[in-house]
Amino acid sequence: MNLRGAIHRFVADAQKVFRARSAGVGPDMQAPGRFRWRLITRNAPFVLGMLILLFLLSAALFGPRFASQNPYLSAQRSAEMVDGELVNPPFAPSAEFPLGSDAWGRDILSLLLYGARNTLVACVFVTMVRLLLGVTLGALAGWRPGGWLDRCIMGMVEIMASLPILLTGMILIFALDIRRGLIAFLIGLSVVGWGEIAQYIRAEFISLRNQPFIEGARVIGLTEGGIARRHIFPNVLPQLVVLTLLEMGAVLMLLGELGFVGVFIGGGFRTASFDAEVVVADIPEWGAVLAGARAYIRSAPWMVLYPAMAFFLSVLGANLLGEGLRRIIRDAGVNTAALVSKRLILVVAVVSVATWYIVNQIGPGVSYAKLASQFDAENALQHAQTIVELQQDDAGFGTEGARSAAEYIARQFEAYGVLPAAANNSYLQPVTHQVARRLSVPELSAAPIQGGEWVSLTHGVDFGEQVYNHGGSGVADAPATFIAFGQGALSHASYRGLDLRGRVAVVLGDNRPDGFDTEALIRGAQAVVVITEQAAPHVDWADPKGFYMEQPTLPILHVRPEAAERLLQAGGHTLADLQALADRLSDDPADQLAADPADDLSDDPAAEGAGQAWRSLDLDIRIRGRVELSAPETMTGYNVLGVLPGNDAGMAEKTLMLSTHYDLPEPDPQQPFLAASDGPGGVGIMLEMARLWQHEVFKPRRTVLFAVWAGGYHSVSGAATYLRDYTPYQILTREAVVHLGGASAPGAGDPTLLVSQKDSLMQDLLERSGQVVGIPVKAMDYQPHAYCWELGEGAVAIGWEAAPDPYTGADTPERLRKEHMQQLGELINLAFITASRQYYY
Repeated sequence: MNLRGAIHRFVADAQKVFRARSAGVGPDMQAPGRFRWRLITRNAPFVLGMLILLFLLSAALFGPRFASQNPYLSAQRSAEMVDGELVNPPFAPSAEFPLGSDAWGRDILSLLLYGARNTLVACVFVTMVRLLLGVTLGALAGWRPGGWLDRCIMGMVEIMASLPILLTGMILIFALDIRRGLIAFLIGLSVVGWGEIAQYIRAEFISLRNQPFIEGARVIGLTEGGIARRHIFPNVLPQLVVLTLLEMGAVLMLLGELGFVGVFIGGGFRTASFDAEVVVADIPEWGAVLAGARAYIRSAPWMVLYPAMAFFLSVLGANLLGEGLRRIIRDAGVNTAALVSKRLILVVAVVSVATWYIVNQIGPGVSYAKLASQFDAENALQHAQTIVELQQDDAGFGTEGARSAAEYIARQFEAYGVLPAAANNSYLQPVTHQVARRLSVPELSAAPIQGGEWVSLTHGVDFGEQVYNHGGSGVADAPATFIAFGQGALSHASYRGLDLRGRVAVVLGDNRPDGFDTEALIRGAQAVVVITEQAAPHVDWADPKGFYMEQPTLPILHVRPEAAERLLQAGGHTLADLQALADRLSDDPADQLAADPADDLSDDPAAEGAGQAWRSLDLDIRIRGRVELSAPETMTGYNVLGVLPGNDAGMAEKTLMLSTHYDLPEPDPQQPFLAASDGPGGVGIMLEMARLWQHEVFKPRRTVLFAVWAGGYHSVSGAATYLRDYTPYQILTREAVVHLGGASAPGAGDPTLLVSQKDSLMQDLLERSGQVVGIPVKAMDYQPHAYCWELGEGAVAIGWEAAPDPYTGADTPERLRKEHMQQLGELINLAFITASRQYYY
């Protein structure tokens, strides 16, 4: 009743004017526009209130441009040296902090400028929705007092009045999920607090509907809707003007109260403070800034003064503007009936659209995207070129060139504020592998038995040598025989009758039984050719205790299917034919093949294993192969591990890993494979991310681990050493792992990014980030390196679909494309910024 009485007294004069005009007795017969400017210029409350409103509007729209920090990205500040003294935050007002800092070293001016958007948008939108609800429901209840609708509405009002607005608002905000940010506050606070407005409007409608001028309107035939629009709402409008602006002040106070009880937009985050955990508001909002300052009201009064002044100025401006508008309405005779029409609907629509637009422009996602867009591909490109140049004259695992590249990466980590993550406070983690160096370029070619043109394959691109079991050096020049196998493991006796003397054995990778390489050597094969997608050269020991280059050795060559087709065509065969016959044997090793000798794999089924678990077929081609390797050497490479610890005590134990490799493939003699985009390009993106984050003072809430592996082209990478050996951050939970593949995609057209098919949040985030950056992303089975599967099912690999093969010789530093590095860098940057800051990404 106090609010109602105050409003009645405040607008008494205006009410008389409107009722007189409704009855046909105008208070002033002069043209409304005659005194318009004089009424405004001499209306001090209106002028001052409008100036304050324009100032606040400017702060909300343009304030972040003048802020020295971005609160969505900035880190906490610890103790600093000021005039030779060690000073802890909060820092007093200074040139760096014009209004001082809060307890976490964040600039208060920046918090207030960014917080103006959140606070004022919430205030305006919540006030508008409350008024719409209160006026609509109050009008419906007051038009038919005592009816069932009136009883229902007033029952709702009584229930709401029995609950504290603060408590009800808190419950609704948490029910809507406080971590959804501003939208939860807009909805939660809009559906409470309208009860008093509804009561007031209901009382006004009950009072006005029985006035004589309302009866006159009925007599002349106006409908009930027309009476409400043309006679009742215009008489209520002066009260609504004042009520609106008073309600804005009430909403501002409610936001401040919520901040004081620890209910912040976004929910805040937990961080350590001495021996306790405290909740810090990470989304700027005036109530949260003020709440965080209450413990420092004596020691750091600026922390309380400036946010309190922001609230005071906003409430003062609203009240002054309300008083000024009341005077204008009273003295100018504004046609309020015209306002209560489509213009009002237009105002509501404009406020709603503006709120929707601002909500989508002030969230952390906008700041994340802006930071990601500042990625500088030129810096990433220079890093990649340097890493290649350091290794190109001494390439391969464990070389001095590789060591120089690892040390270069470590120096960049240190310069960009990335902390060491290996043991003994080091960036470098030793990785030991046994490696056999190539003494000559491996060769593989084929020609028809009857004579004809030789088909030669390219080492690295079409085929690669292997050193497991008896694989190693050797020379082959012999006819080829294809062998297919049935299901299950084969014993030594199962190979009885298989004679490979003076032959090259050809098998399918997914059909080859374990131990066949040894059996092939025992039975006289000069070489083994395995047709498989996994055809990259490997001259390293995957397992130090395993069997590698056992004497005597023979060439074991893995050939890619498309290259194998070229070899088989020389003898009139196709890979599809061989696969079909192998599938038949696998389905029924005892009967199907022997039942139809014409389709058997052997010219003489009785002599070549009919009814047994293998079959052979001469391919009518001659294969030449040569592999020349040195004795194995024990080499030491180095993983490079850096970390940015999370600053949220509740999330810092969860790690996001960005992974790639830096070393180049084992070279052929006098022929290094530079592979600039595959490993070094990814490292360049990683280093530019670290530089950008340091420059923009970005601080992740989750821990971010940068892992640059040695042995990127080995059958077992340096990631296996990381998983096996102790590192300080190994105990943290790896929440997501992203392996960064080819950073550049030479060639024309619009390339597509490949993301390995994993059921993970990170895969979804990468695809969404691709939509923001404007890069098409396609999910498929993409695991180009050993570390992609060594780090488990949660790992996701990403790289360009058009990335060149590292062994083609085309992947040189000169072919790195800046525009593709820019796109991939922005995408990875955005994904990791989002995942490292958001609770739910």
